[in-house]
Amino acid sequence: MKEEKKQAYSYPTTDAYSQSIHTTQGVRGLIHGSNIEKLLIALDTDGHDISAPMIELKALLNYVSYDSRLRGDLLAHAEYILEKLKAEK
Repeated sequence: MKEEKKQAYSYPTTDAYSQSIHTTQGVRGLIHGSNIEKLLIALDTDGHDISAPMIELKALLNYVSYDSRLRGDLLAHAEYILEKLKAEK
């Protein structure tokens, strides 16, 4: 029997990364590249079918992106209302 060589995947973390990833900015940073996405791409390159987890990851990233935009819009509206209220005094 032919023995297949197993590919090694390594994505170690640091204490600083472990702490920063649990912040709003850390989560938003995942939109522009994450270790999960890199691992899935490596697995895909090696011939594994990663279609379902990749779709799930993209859905999560789209949600984070949408939530970030929505929060920005809400903040802008709140600031506008506050300025209008201050002007009425």
